[in-house]
Amino acid sequence: MTVGLLYEVQQPSLVERLSAQKVTSLRGGAAPTTQDVIKSFYPAF
Repeated sequence: MTVGLLYEVQQPSLVERLSAQKVTSLRGGAAPTTQDVIKSFYPAF
């Protein structure tokens, strides 16, 4: 018996999005704007 919700994830998690942003910043690319950082924290609906 399975307890819980089974679903297919279609978007990266918050941790994955923040990690990608960190890699971009460390790579010497353009610094993320405040809007980019805030978008990372919005849940995907």
